[in-house]
Amino acid sequence: MDRQGLQPNDTVAQRLPFVGVENVGSGTGVLDFDTDSRVGSNKSTTFRFDERHVLYAKLRPYLNKVATPDFEGRCSTELVPLLPREGVDRDFLAYLLRREETVAFVMASVTGARMPRTDMKVLMSMLVPFPPFDEQRRIANILNRAARIERLRARAIGHLHTFASALFIKMFGDPVDNPMGWSVHPFTEFVEDGTKRVRKIWKRNYEVSGQIPIIDQGIMQISGYANEVEGSFDGELPAIVFGDHTRRFKLIRSRFFLGADGTKLLIPKCKDVDPVFLHAQLKCLIIEEAGYSRHFKFLKRKNLMIPPLDKQLKFRIISDISEELITPIGAATQTASALTASLMDRLLDGSPAPDRSGGPDPA
Repeated sequence: MDRQGLQPNDTVAQRLPFVGVENVGSGTGVLDFDTDSRVGSNKSTTFRFDERHVLYAKLRPYLNKVATPDFEGRCSTELVPLLPREGVDRDFLAYLLRREETVAFVMASVTGARMPRTDMKVLMSMLVPFPPFDEQRRIANILNRAARIERLRARAIGHLHTFASALFIKMFGDPVDNPMGWSVHPFTEFVEDGTKRVRKIWKRNYEVSGQIPIIDQGIMQISGYANEVEGSFDGELPAIVFGDHTRRFKLIRSRFFLGADGTKLLIPKCKDVDPVFLHAQLKCLIIEEAGYSRHFKFLKRKNLMIPPLDKQLKFRIISDISEELITPIGAATQTASALTASLMDRLLDGSPAPDRSGGPDPA
């Protein structure tokens, strides 16, 4: 541990860029300076680091924040600068710290319930595999390539996700102001809350075998599986799931399970409203919401723009094309993640890592 403290009034501290825990990406170590740190960079003692160090976040170690900066700077004391000893590759050390086994090891001895922190003495006592330096570099290079592919694909998916909202505004305008003068109707006239009806139908008429995906309203991703139906949907698709507490939407194109309390199933009442168009409009509307703990109440009081159906369907066609691009990119990203995990597993059991250094990236 190389903790060189700097006081906030130190002239060296004032010229160095500041890195807080919030600036470090979970699991990736990517530094994002668009995220403001909650720790005042000019009010507290900081640690000095440079391009030789690995920054390890001891606060909430389950977030798995480990960075390898390529510049000289200073960081919050919740980030501990680790200086690799001679014969230890820095990137290799960072991957050892990011692996799931390391997270589990330090979590077994964390201190503090509300703000858990790594016991650094425990971390420093952990036994780790230590191959020759050249092998460390080879392993780290392979993992770096896989991580680079993951980041590029995640960035592409992010752009595609924002494309639909930008396209909606371009084609129809802001639904709050309705600058294009489309026909306006109350939300409840065109949208049905189908949650209770669908749950009753499934509870009464179906026995489910196998696993049904549960959608978590907090992240709008599949968070687990269940063998009993609490509320599922197998009707005309697509439909919309809305997190009443979280203000998040998910457009559903296949059968799903409503597992989390507060998730709503929103279904268009008539054929004059396309569900893909509705999904995009609701996402624009909910951005302005404030002061509600149950956000569905807010939506029920809003008016919807209802442009001609052919315009809505044109939007859907273009939006579907971008959605079709997301699926293979997402699958390829998962493959790259699995490759990283597999390589770390091989490292841990002593198997040699595959040598693909001469081949092309699996783009």
